[in-house]
Amino acid sequence: MQRTEERRIGEHTYSITQFSGTKGLKMFTRLVKLIGEPAAMMFDKGESEMSGEVLAPMIKALASNIDESIVENLVKDLLEGVRCDGKEIQFDIHFAGNFGELFSVIRAVLEVQYGNFLSGLAAAAAPGAVTHRPA
Repeated sequence: MQRTEERRIGEHTYSITQFSGTKGLKMFTRLVKLIGEPAAMMFDKGESEMSGEVLAPMIKALASNIDESIVENLVKDLLEGVRCDGKEIQFDIHFAGNFGELFSVIRAVLEVQYGNFLSGLAAAAAPGAVTHRPA
């Protein structure tokens, strides 16, 4: 069941409604194509903190996957339906010179959309995590 969460970011209140199952799956696939390799590097090292040793190869892998139009379309699609102070966001006006807030909103959207999956994944990747395997 879709729900809407409100998040206070900067001076604004953002309303974020969960994606439908189909849209959520499609968006997740696009995200994995873009950041899957860098994220896998973090989990391969069993790191829960972003040290320079982990961050540097992640940034390098991410940079090799970045395409301007893909990122633009992905971000705008992630923010589709997000409202700011009850109004539709005019992307180019609202975030002009305000990229810190843009990235905070993107993070909030990812938390609302995929939070339970990501927290479970992080717990499974934590050092000492117990995994169950069929006998």
